[in-house]
Amino acid sequence: EPGTLEFFLVERYLLFTMRSGELCYGQVHHTPYPLQSAEVLKCDNAMLRLDGVPERPQPPEHIGYVEGVDVDVFALKRVRQ
Repeated sequence: EPGTLEFFLVERYLLFTMRSGELCYGQVHHTPYPLQSAEVLKCDNAMLRLDGVPERPQPPEHIGYVEGVDVDVFALKRVRQ
């Protein structure tokens, strides 16, 4: 639903990635995600620590789950600085 936190967090239509040492972006298209409720049973922040993100002692404050949708990804373009 537009205007909700969930819509703000998941309805993004650009992706960013590093390619040959350069930051690139690409447009994506998909139907709106059918976001579902979820429950945290175990929380492991190891992947975040590997990227230098400080560890949080508590589980996430907000989570959601999507079974899956088809996504079209268009050609990558270099981000100009």
